[in-house]
Amino acid sequence: MMLVRLLDQAVEVVTQEGSTRWFAAEENDPATAITDAPWPDELRNQDGQTIRQWIAQRTEGRSESAAVTIGSMDCYMLTADMLATDAGSSYEQLKFSCEDVLPIDAEQIEVAQYTTATHRTLVAIDTSRAEPLVDLLEQNGIRVITITSDSMLVLQQIIACCPVPKSCHLIMPSPSLSGGLTGELFTLKSGRPVQWRLLPSGDHPRIESLPDTLAEDDSTLPVVQLRAPEDTASLPAIPGATQLPFDESGALRDAMLQSRSHRPWFDLRRGVLARHDRLRNVRFPLRCFALSTSIALALIAASVWFKTSQLQQQSDAAYQAMRQEFKRTFPGQKVPEALVKRMRSEQRRALGQRADVSQVEIPTSALPILMRLLESMPDGFSFAIESLRIRESEFAADLRLDDYADATVIADAWASEGFQIQPPSSARITRQQVRTRFEGSFAP
Repeated sequence: MMLVRLLDQAVEVVTQEGSTRWFAAEENDPATAITDAPWPDELRNQDGQTIRQWIAQRTEGRSESAAVTIGSMDCYMLTADMLATDAGSSYEQLKFSCEDVLPIDAEQIEVAQYTTATHRTLVAIDTSRAEPLVDLLEQNGIRVITITSDSMLVLQQIIACCPVPKSCHLIMPSPSLSGGLTGELFTLKSGRPVQWRLLPSGDHPRIESLPDTLAEDDSTLPVVQLRAPEDTASLPAIPGATQLPFDESGALRDAMLQSRSHRPWFDLRRGVLARHDRLRNVRFPLRCFALSTSIALALIAASVWFKTSQLQQQSDAAYQAMRQEFKRTFPGQKVPEALVKRMRSEQRRALGQRADVSQVEIPTSALPILMRLLESMPDGFSFAIESLRIRESEFAADLRLDDYADATVIADAWASEGFQIQPPSSARITRQQVRTRFEGSFAP
């Protein structure tokens, strides 16, 4: 894992092992403007090694991933009131809305937004410098997992780890390779940035007058100033501001280690900056589908387990009832393991014995009942049997008839043949036919 910082004058690479590599336009001179050199292949470190050579050596025989951050000079923060009133929330609409207020063509803009209940904040960049660097990393087998603003990544880590008020003015120093010092001013509301201003390098009088400027913006918000370590350059102390210690390198290392599990506020890896990741546009829907499928399978497994436990309880209850009945019927005998098989055997023995079996219930054949039902149907009626169920001496039949009156005639005919018929129930199913339910028993 590495952190690749695209700054205004150089590229800094921070590895997971803690080492740092600077790549600039001229050898041993990281302060030379990056735009004056072929970009980015000819950027070299202090050993004269180009960034492409160093990356190829770094990735030889190993897999690597990286988080890319963009320097503050190449980032723009916008709020909803700066965009057109008809600016939508879709990706393409945001890009063309930003084109109206930024000196960048919409085709070269990449934008990400963070929305809360009260604020909508956007960060935009020009992809012309970031795109070649991302291509260089991806072509050498380094998977870029996120692209975000350098200062926003540090700010996110500071808010997560330091006692910073949820709503305040926060001043953060930003060292410059040219020897100066740049300050960055954030206005936080509910723990999220709603305003971001860059203070010019070395403009100490303007920095010292910040309390008056901030009071005009919002005098109710406290002012917090992050102080760099004593052995490094630092902004002058601002009167009335709460001073908090700040280690940029430590915050960056922590943010790099947590970049896999903590999504940055503004993730700019999309569009041309994500063309090497073909599944990026569908990864989130696929993850949602996989999650919903997993939940569905878990629910099915839980329902099957619940139904199985219910059936097992009913089976156990029936088995215990059979054991009690066996003990009552055959006192003095041990209850066998194959209880159902033994009960069936005893029933067959009782049915086949020569002694008096008047108390043994003999099943009634359904065939004689069926034949009598059909034979006793009155003549001159057209009917269709939809269903017919005969159990012992009881039956239930669903017939399709031409008229309601036919049901009464059929019921009377069956009653005259020894059937006990309950009043039939009919319902019309078409304009010419009705469905009638007959229930009864055979009592010769």
